[in-house]
Amino acid sequence: MKSNFSQLLLDVQKKTNITVRSVRDIRYLKEEIESNTELIIGFNTLRRLFGFLESRTPNVSTLNTLSGYLGFSSFANYQHNHATYEQWYFQQNMQRLILENRVGDKEIGLINIGLINTQNIVYFAHFICYFVERNNQKVLKKIFTEVKFQSLSGTEIQKFALIVSIKLNSLSEKKALNLYEALIPIDNFRNHVPFLYIDYSNLTKRYGKILELIKKNGANESDVLFAQLMKGYGQFYSEEIVELPFISKPEGFDYFYSVLQGRYFGYQIMRSTGLEKKIKNQIKKRCNSIKVSYFLEEIVPALIVKEEFDFLNHLLSIYYEEIFELDVWSSKTTQAIYLIGLAAVNQYKGNDSIAKKNLKLVELDRVELGYEKYVSLFYLLISIKLNCSNAKSENKNEDYESLKKLSEETGFKMFLTIANNFQQN
Repeated sequence: MKSNFSQLLLDVQKKTNITVRSVRDIRYLKEEIESNTELIIGFNTLRRLFGFLESRTPNVSTLNTLSGYLGFSSFANYQHNHATYEQWYFQQNMQRLILENRVGDKEIGLINIGLINTQNIVYFAHFICYFVERNNQKVLKKIFTEVKFQSLSGTEIQKFALIVSIKLNSLSEKKALNLYEALIPIDNFRNHVPFLYIDYSNLTKRYGKILELIKKNGANESDVLFAQLMKGYGQFYSEEIVELPFISKPEGFDYFYSVLQGRYFGYQIMRSTGLEKKIKNQIKKRCNSIKVSYFLEEIVPALIVKEEFDFLNHLLSIYYEEIFELDVWSSKTTQAIYLIGLAAVNQYKGNDSIAKKNLKLVELDRVELGYEKYVSLFYLLISIKLNCSNAKSENKNEDYESLKKLSEETGFKMFLTIANNFQQN
């Protein structure tokens, strides 16, 4: 009987990233399964399954629970569809669909089963890229309308957004925008491509036009707010306008994603001439009831560029542990932003040697592509400021030229303006 469920146990360990070697691992496994399902599984049951107690044939309900954790309706459903679930067979099926050039209802069913295995998401992204390259709007609309994206989360779906977005960026602007215009009204596309791959590198160019399409087709208040804020960010950093327009909080703001809430407050900081006590208090209040590591992601850069270092120091001091707690793929971007924030604060306090150590910990080559140039501009800005206080620095011109190049590529003139002020002082 064990041979009938041994693969199930391997798949459960694969999904949890917990390799069972001890009873302690069993406890972790039990907690992970129960926190992600509405079902309970016995500790002794798991010990028997993994050989820590005398083995006996497991109940069907136990196997159903483990199968449910993987996303299947039952153990029988898991057994029947396991071939589709496995990576290699899923990839073969996707290749077959490409060769046959068809995606019907049956094929959508196979895709939905295959995506229960999160490791198949990246390959699925490349599958979609095939139809993007061929401008096949009919198939793309069917996929984004009928595939169950809502069951996908975490690191893999962010990789999905990056892969599909890069493919779209490789097309001519006219062809790409035509595809965006056709697909943005579909929630699954909007939420899992342009919302997950925020392209700061092209905020004043193509991505700015995509934002206009999002604003035009926004299905809810948060979509519209996102588009308004990002347009404002582009106007601010490009020095397109002197004063940013006021944007009020839409209804339901308190329930918006924490990064979007932080982006709103970052916008308020950027449009302020002097950071008001009211804004500070609102930020501090939200830090007590929200995921701080996400919430401050857009607030910290705004405080740096507005040189509000006392308040930045206050936030980083109080929430130091929380902001560095992330362990997901995108955390390298967030960590880079916070390390640059620490460097800015230490430079402001005269701790140049510590500030330089902060910058050395920044891994720019691991920052998400959409953020890479944006984060690099802040990194170079602080580095130049540090170099300007050191007459013997050998990196002055090199960093300045790098910042100048990135400023021209992104259209973010403000960074060059600030750097020039450092040089003059």
